[in-house]
Amino acid sequence: MPDLITLEWIRERDTGNELQDTDSSTLQDAIIVISAWMIQKIGHDFGSLENYEEEIDGYPSKRLPLTGRTRYPLRSISRIMIDGVNIPLTRIVARTNRRINGISFIMHKYQIWDGWTVSILGSWGYEEIPDDIQEAAYRLIKNKIIGNPLDKVEKSVKHPDGISVTYALEDSTPRSMIGSGDQYVDDIIANYRWKESGGIV
Repeated sequence: MPDLITLEWIRERDTGNELQDTDSSTLQDAIIVISAWMIQKIGHDFGSLENYEEEIDGYPSKRLPLTGRTRYPLRSISRIMIDGVNIPLTRIVARTNRRINGISFIMHKYQIWDGWTVSILGSWGYEEIPDDIQEAAYRLIKNKIIGNPLDKVEKSVKHPDGISVTYALEDSTPRSMIGSGDQYVDDIIANYRWKESGGIV
């Protein structure tokens, strides 16, 4: 399982020198822990783009979802076969999820996928670790070492007697149920998440 970020990346990104007194061993331990946690939440790792063929079961629709049904996100398609029969790619529409630059579903123009075994030959995964994934890892590492959420949300209310009170809101994110303590990180993980109905975890 590859680390999502390096010591060098952290030192360069830490423009406020908030981690300058943190020794490399502590940082490396945090990198390992945070990388493993994020990969587990997302459902796949990063750092390798592979060309191979993967088989998945059909689906009762012209639209065949891939999210959570393959080991990695699909980046490009070379060939599609249904029960061993080659399907011209002109009959296929591939819909790219622009947030993660991966194909989230493929659609057959003329028939449904139900009852068939679909073989997809293409490029899968990510050759490089996306910048937003690295930034999310950095934020969690900084949070872990400093011990405070980076973006603690506060709310102010004014009582009828004129007294104003400010208090911190809950740091976890009920909407996504990811609960990193950082809304930015939760949103990034939710974008790349690949295991709604399976995945490699």
